[in-house]
Amino acid sequence: ATAVGSLVRPAWALSWRPRLALRFAMAAGLAVAVAGGVTVAGALGDGGSSGDRSGLAGPSAGATGTGEPFAGVPVSAVELLDRAAYMLDQPGGDELDPRADQFIVYKSTTMYQASGADGNGSRYLYRTDRAIWLSVDGSRDGALSITWLEPRAYPGRAIPDSARQQVGRVSWHRLPVCEPVPAELRRDYQALSKLPTDPAAMLTYLRSGYQPKEGRTVDGVAWTAVGDLLRESYLPAAQRAALFRAARMISGVTMVQDAEDAAGRHGIAVARVDAAAGTQSQLIFDPTSYRYLGTRGVVVDKGKASAPVGTVIASTAETSVTLADATPEFTDSDRKGAARCEDASAKVQPSR
Repeated sequence: ATAVGSLVRPAWALSWRPRLALRFAMAAGLAVAVAGGVTVAGALGDGGSSGDRSGLAGPSAGATGTGEPFAGVPVSAVELLDRAAYMLDQPGGDELDPRADQFIVYKSTTMYQASGADGNGSRYLYRTDRAIWLSVDGSRDGALSITWLEPRAYPGRAIPDSARQQVGRVSWHRLPVCEPVPAELRRDYQALSKLPTDPAAMLTYLRSGYQPKEGRTVDGVAWTAVGDLLRESYLPAAQRAALFRAARMISGVTMVQDAEDAAGRHGIAVARVDAAAGTQSQLIFDPTSYRYLGTRGVVVDKGKASAPVGTVIASTAETSVTLADATPEFTDSDRKGAARCEDASAKVQPSR
């Protein structure tokens, strides 16, 4: 593939230990590998207050007596996350019930930072459509398709010519199973089904990747982990509800009334600031169904992020999650890059 420079994924994309299964790390990094290298940067990492909220804040939302489950719009991050969890508690939803021999297929649109290959310090925002097939029980090779979209300009900088060399191309990648994968590193559905359903226990799990390091806090690591368990990942409803209720107890989380995902859908978001990076990491939800839509990274400190306040420098949109009995068939001529277990091993070293 033609090198287009160094693609920069935010810290939340690669930084939390329990998430770093070998195959998943390759899946997350392949868009970078195809383009010729990755520079992990703290665009949307942790940071912020290390304080804690003891206990669960408030009871679960319930019926209003008017035929609607909630009255009005949520007024706080706690209320928004509580509503998202409450909706998962209700029977009759359209939750997936995968068999062990199937694949979960995630389709998404993404936008991240990149630097040009011209050596002049150019920077832009690269965009892709992704489809990834991941084995339900983690025992089968997966697949990844990347379609390169038209890049966008980084504030105050022109898009380098090299940024458009991949536009319109589709690359296919096989994601081999790399054994052995330690139990604590597995990210397949079968493993995620064993995560806690109790919010306090889930919070303990989210914080388990923390180690003291300058610029990082225990709740910053927990917030990163929440996003990691939502992007190209599928938890059963009970675990997902516990995840949202655990997120209510993370300090420094606020609500954003209007947030747009990478697919142009508007929703409401819960967010946390990474003071060290000067950015705010947002998790976006549908304003009616309270389903997870995607993520967004927004500049809150011009000096630290090198962009005007309010600039969106990272964005994702989960457009569908479905089941498949097999991965697509493609030939070696279709494949534009290769995933290797030795490459993945280098990517999964804990970064704290």
